[in-house]
Amino acid sequence: MTADVLERSDVEASRSCDGDDGGLFRLCEFSAIQDAMCGNPLESRDDAPEGEGDPSHVVSSSSFAEALRAFGGDEVDMERSKNHALRNSYDSPTMPRLSGAKSMPSSPYSEFTLTVAATSKAHGSHSRPVADIYYDKAVECMAKGDSQSQRLSMMLLEEAFSIYQTLSGDSDNKTILTRIQLGRANQTAGQYDVALDHLCTAVYMREALLGELHPGVSEIWVLISAIHRDRSKLELALKASAKALTGYRDAHGDKHPLVIEVLKTIAQIHTELGNLDKAADITKYVRLHA
Repeated sequence: MTADVLERSDVEASRSCDGDDGGLFRLCEFSAIQDAMCGNPLESRDDAPEGEGDPSHVVSSSSFAEALRAFGGDEVDMERSKNHALRNSYDSPTMPRLSGAKSMPSSPYSEFTLTVAATSKAHGSHSRPVADIYYDKAVECMAKGDSQSQRLSMMLLEEAFSIYQTLSGDSDNKTILTRIQLGRANQTAGQYDVALDHLCTAVYMREALLGELHPGVSEIWVLISAIHRDRSKLELALKASAKALTGYRDAHGDKHPLVIEVLKTIAQIHTELGNLDKAADITKYVRLHA
């Protein structure tokens, strides 16, 4: 088995913007990105009117109180009540504080809110340090997998994204990273159009900044492919995987684990499309080099 398999895997599945099938922009099915990939400018917040970078112009997508309720719910309110009662009992002249009594331990919710409050006081409520806290907590919540954590993750990502985008524009690395995470979160929630919106913008921005063959661009094509596959749009999934394969091969060579993983996906898509011979060829290559 030679590199011919790899060449066919990416070349056959992809087209240029001049192709008869509409080209690479069809992978995203997002009109603004369609235009951008074929050379028309994509409107960016980097070109926003003067003054938009001022933190006072940030419009929060969800209040912090809502995010806290989503995260802690009744447990937060219960903890507040217990802490309040405990503090009052210590301060009461008729109930002296017992020697050696321990204060109630902080929950993850109260620690989070205290960190946000302290950082907001030091840097401003719509500052990058606060956005960084929201982003980190959102990624942590995404890893938990339960519906409550997923809801909070979405809210915090939207809040962080609003701050990053307004302060630093669409081409900022953290803005792009937050777009990618929003794409993941919306895919998990079944909001495929919103997910593609975020991911297609992210892939366009990374291509413009890093070049089409950068592995960071391939990473996003893998995510776009997964969404199309979830929607049973297998031809689009195949083309997106081919884009990812091309970038990974250029960066890492033909036998890198990332290349092999994308090849496995391409073989699976070919099988689902009924292209059994192509799937068999790719699978043989994968077995030889995995």
